[in-house]
Amino acid sequence: MDIDPASPASHRNLHQLLASAQENKKATIQRLPLWYTLLDVLNKYFAECRDFGTIPPGKTIAFELIQQAYSYWFSGLELVLSGLLAPAYAEMRALLESSLYAFYCRSDVDRQMAWTERDRSEDDRSKSRSEFGSMKKMMEELCDSHVFPTNYVDLRSLYDHLIDMGAHPNVAGALQNMTTDGRELYTKLFNCGGGDMRAALIMQADVGYLATVVSRFLLELPALPAEFPRWILSLQQLPLPNEDTAVTLDDSESG
Repeated sequence: MDIDPASPASHRNLHQLLASAQENKKATIQRLPLWYTLLDVLNKYFAECRDFGTIPPGKTIAFELIQQAYSYWFSGLELVLSGLLAPAYAEMRALLESSLYAFYCRSDVDRQMAWTERDRSEDDRSKSRSEFGSMKKMMEELCDSHVFPTNYVDLRSLYDHLIDMGAHPNVAGALQNMTTDGRELYTKLFNCGGGDMRAALIMQADVGYLATVVSRFLLELPALPAEFPRWILSLQQLPLPNEDTAVTLDDSESG
């Protein structure tokens, strides 16, 4: 795939920059039909959580958070398919956190009130921060519920990887966009094809799968097909264009 078709000088031209992102997205969809098919199917299952009828009793807050989660899923897809990888990880983190919040609020009235009343006063803000300040606590509660197959993905490692690769301005996320011609160091805006994009696609699929499983559980919709995790795992092993050898997430993290 072409990497960063817009030259650094042309980045000053917003129209050309947006056009480059659009062309990258079209090229990715065309050249990665297996990945696109998986993401398309996963999106259909997730989107059913938006086109919903009667909300189960006590699940209104969870439903609102699921709607927010879906918006992060879609914006993350746009970024990954366009080759804008580092900011895509920030969207994936927001997707994961929205799903965790939805699950955490699912049937606890005190938690729902802490979330709803967060901005009413400084005391309410402090109470909300105390209640929702620990991602670790939320992840442990979700894992203990066995809503999704915990042997498929380690939730804490997943979250840490998102932080490393772009959800926070950490070194690993910055390095994935740097290249050199042997004399000077350049920062790429777009990063299409190769191991970095495959790592981002894997993470988008993993977080999207988890969010969809949680959302459908909360809304009492039929579960995803049991073979879905195997489908994602099978694609993880296939190198992308411009990728000489298959890499793992650990390889990607090593820079």
